[in-house]
Amino acid sequence: MDHPAIQSPPADPSPVDLKSLQAELDQARLARLDAEAAGSEVEELISSVQHFEPGRGRFLFVVAGLDDESFGAAN
Repeated sequence: MDHPAIQSPPADPSPVDLKSLQAELDQARLARLDAEAAGSEVEELISSVQHFEPGRGRFLFVVAGLDDESFGAAN
């Protein structure tokens, strides 16, 4: 009599594509590094704004990478 909680492995398990898995891991690592870099830039900007002294410098905020197509503009 088989115990209901115990299951036998599938008869023909599909093999793991190690190259594909490695590519996904590499992509995830690069995404993590990009996110960390962006977070560092944001922390730097926040620190600069918190310690801003009027008359001693200026801030210029630029939002890059946006265009009309990004917002679905109808032309």
